[in-house]
Amino acid sequence: MASWLDIAVDFGVASLVGVAFNTVAKKLFPSDTIKGDPRWVYYLSIFAQTCIFPPLAFMSWREQGYTVANWFVSPWADLPGIFWTRMYMASLWGYWAKDMLVLSDPLIVVHHIACMSSLLVAGWLRDVGGVGFIVVGTWVLETGTVWYNFSTLFDKNQTTRRIYWVIMSLTNIIASYLAVLYFQTHFALSHRIFYLVTVLGLSIGRQRETVLDILRYREETRKVVKKGNEAKRR
Repeated sequence: MASWLDIAVDFGVASLVGVAFNTVAKKLFPSDTIKGDPRWVYYLSIFAQTCIFPPLAFMSWREQGYTVANWFVSPWADLPGIFWTRMYMASLWGYWAKDMLVLSDPLIVVHHIACMSSLLVAGWLRDVGGVGFIVVGTWVLETGTVWYNFSTLFDKNQTTRRIYWVIMSLTNIIASYLAVLYFQTHFALSHRIFYLVTVLGLSIGRQRETVLDILRYREETRKVVKKGNEAKRR
């Protein structure tokens, strides 16, 4: 079982690795900005969300013998192994920590603070049960976020934008459902309330931004059609 010091070291090292990734990416990739943030931030995010989080989440599950019940119900102390779970949570922490140094959007900063608070609760309050809920829930949310990043990078691609709307909406629903399931468990009420409020708040905020993007797209399309019709009449 990991001690408080172990988790603190995990998160500290992950933060340093995140800063190192920022430094390297800043030198290797274009420094132009998209929505106020450097383009390379999106490249790094997509790399983490597609190449780091999924395999680590899978290894966390594998570490529990592919058993859903044990993974979703047991507290840290009762798990047969937690190495890959620690690595997954550390990678998330480092990913969010590196973003905090460069992101300009206050909504995303608040989003990251909420996420990092969840990891602190999960990591340091080691009697928290349902590690699987935390691993799967965060992975689901990051799956939605990666399509936001694709949509931002390729904002002129209508297919990418529509996939973002669908995947983001589905992942918000799934994450909220998991939070409700977690609330119905026998774990400490304070933990259940914390995760329910955090996940529902994040999901609602993310879905609001998705709906606003859909409305922006409709308005953009309306203007293009109107401009085309006016050109035909001339």
